[in-house]
Amino acid sequence: MVWRHLFIAGMSIAVRGNVRTAAAALIGLDPALRVAFNTGSVMGFMVVGFGLSGLSIMFLFLQAVSDEGKASSVRSTNCQPSTKP
Repeated sequence: MVWRHLFIAGMSIAVRGNVRTAAAALIGLDPALRVAFNTGSVMGFMVVGFGLSGLSIMFLFLQAVSDEGKASSVRSTNCQPSTKP
């Protein structure tokens, strides 16, 4: 459900950037390239930010799952002192 909203927001920003680029292209090539570069950099930073957020969430989740597994395996081991001389 969240991905759907992110997709709609991303497409909306991309379409707005394309419209702004097309409007700037009526003035000239230099303004159009500046608008396109700025729009592309913003979208690139958003993609990287969402990717790092997803990676962080996955790391924290797997770390929590791994800690639970270690705690249960420590409890199940036999910790009797050895009686060997």
